[in-house]
Amino acid sequence: MEALLAIVESCPEISSLSFHFYTPHLNVKEKPGVCTSSDLVHHNPISNIITLYRPSITWRTLTYLPEHYSRLGEVMSILSKIKTGNKIFHLPMMDFDCSPSQENLDKVTAFLRQVGQTKGVILSSGRSFHFYGTALSSNEDYLKFLGECLLFSGFTDERYIGHRLIDGCGILRISAGGIRQKTPTVVAIL
Repeated sequence: MEALLAIVESCPEISSLSFHFYTPHLNVKEKPGVCTSSDLVHHNPISNIITLYRPSITWRTLTYLPEHYSRLGEVMSILSKIKTGNKIFHLPMMDFDCSPSQENLDKVTAFLRQVGQTKGVILSSGRSFHFYGTALSSNEDYLKFLGECLLFSGFTDERYIGHRLIDGCGILRISAGGIRQKTPTVVAIL
């Protein structure tokens, strides 16, 4: 939550943030055995969105939301799509798919800098890394960022990118729950 508050503080133009609660499930790489084509194309659309406006984005509110809005086993996530007045932008977000080692953190950091993501935070999610950028992106720039991340194959989660393209926005978990018992924690600041 500290990282999220820091992002809001560093972007005074943010007028609202949106959140979503969901029950995490094993992804296709974690499932034992062979996945069917139904497993591979399955997509849960984002629903039940809660929007907070800037005056309400406080430590107290952010800790209140998961305690009072999530059901047993659910986690809270933040959406990349944000409002600045009457315009829509994105906070660049990426889910990486590499073991959380110092060597991989160094590679992820170098990649992010190479593609112009020089402001943001990298968090350890337990299984890998998450990136939350603080430089607001237009929809076009956000799509370009997703494409650049797809080229960083072997380190980014390609399925995450596919889901983000379908939904038209990023979404990353910011709390623990269900099978994801580790709250993402900051491991690097860009």
